[in-house]
Amino acid sequence: MTKHNPPKILITGGLDGIGLDLVNIYKPNARGISRRNGYDINFERQKIVKLAQQYDIFVNLANSKFSQAILLYNIFFDWEASNKPGYIINIGSYGTYNSGDLWRNWLASKYALDIANRQCAKKIEEKAFSFRTSNIRLGMLDTLKSRQKDNWEGIGHKAKEISEIINYLWAQYQNGVPHAYNEITINNIKNFK
Repeated sequence: MTKHNPPKILITGGLDGIGLDLVNIYKPNARGISRRNGYDINFERQKIVKLAQQYDIFVNLANSKFSQAILLYNIFFDWEASNKPGYIINIGSYGTYNSGDLWRNWLASKYALDIANRQCAKKIEEKAFSFRTSNIRLGMLDTLKSRQKDNWEGIGHKAKEISEIINYLWAQYQNGVPHAYNEITINNIKNFK
């Protein structure tokens, strides 16, 4: 197990929106990366894999085409080969439950992340690994960009809620709890009373 307490956290998509909010919650122990600072998940994956070796928690948030799923595999196999302790947190979507035509490519890429995480989590269940992986599947996020969308209904997940899940997963891992939290799905409830 790692000795960093609090943990060092690397967050893709960590320069904007919910990613930046997460970086700010975990300051000074978090670093946000994106294409704007030289870490494009489409083209700089090996650079990201190398950087992730320096962190306890890798938050796989940025999504572009199918690169989020590919990056999960890259990080997973690197950490497996090096026997690196830590936690890979993938930020998926509740939207993969939808079958509508809206966001067809985006939904397919998020579904690819679901499948990639299931494969990696199954491998962890079958063999003793020094790290864990989880997929947090969320509904609409509460960000400025989301609030400007036509389908915004006034509710969404905030970075604080996501950080509480990350903190819980990290605490369970640090305490040696032998559970596999492969998927956590949270959606917003409309008209909650």
